[in-house]
Amino acid sequence: MVHRDTIDRDLKTAWKKINSVNWRSLDHHDFAVSVAHLFPAVWQVHPFREGNTRTTVMMLAFFAEKYGYYFDYELMAASAGYVRNALVLCCFGENSEYEHLEKILLDAISTEPIEETEDDTDSGDSRSSKYEKYYTKDYTPTPHEYVEDTKE
Repeated sequence: MVHRDTIDRDLKTAWKKINSVNWRSLDHHDFAVSVAHLFPAVWQVHPFREGNTRTTVMMLAFFAEKYGYYFDYELMAASAGYVRNALVLCCFGENSEYEHLEKILLDAISTEPIEETEDDTDSGDSRSSKYEKYYTKDYTPTPHEYVEDTKE
């Protein structure tokens, strides 16, 4: 739980980690993965009463664009529930699961301009089938197997 007394400190800590990365030296893949691992801390601080996910996504977009990437706003908006759930899964300390946020950011952060899509679904759904893989409503975590520590 976030307490208002720690917001400033927690944001400074998150930004210190973000600013310690040489972002320009990273290729597309490493850039997106690093963003997925570092920006959930900003989201987790929850500094706003409403709109933390939207604000964090916009911050991610501006950040990616600052470093010469294009950002797929349409994907993130159409997949808002997926993005929020992915951010939640990144905030469990040593049990965090980053693969979901990595997956969508690898699609959303691009080296090529992103063309807006027209609805190409037959159902009349306003969402593009281009992003169908992010429309899941149920999340089933990957089971983790217990591995006995054999170190002596």
